[in-house]
Amino acid sequence: MVFTKSALVMTGRAATRAAQIPRLLRPGGEYIGVENLQGGWLVRRLRHDSHSDPTFPSRFSPITPEVMSILIESFANVETRHIVGPVIALRAIKSAVANRGAGTGPVRPGSKDSSLRFFY
Repeated sequence: MVFTKSALVMTGRAATRAAQIPRLLRPGGEYIGVENLQGGWLVRRLRHDSHSDPTFPSRFSPITPEVMSILIESFANVETRHIVGPVIALRAIKSAVANRGAGTGPVRPGSKDSSLRFFY
């Protein structure tokens, strides 16, 4: 199992890091993450204003539809749940047979795509 809490978004390369998670897991392995979504212009502005501290990474990279599509293509099953505002919980299970799941292309978090299920 791999667990992240804002680790993907703080590296500045969320898409690159998301693509590397499956190689860390055995077949049938599970990824659990709590990450920040991109949000609208207001959320981006609030992040910018509230994180003027020099210790905040200047390369903050939120979870975008591109990152979600990488996860969906890399895992057999991806489930999401919006926690609060632009925060999402992710649960992805690696295929027990092959390295890659049945990807469906770009999917926005919260969509009704059959490969993207919600957990509670």
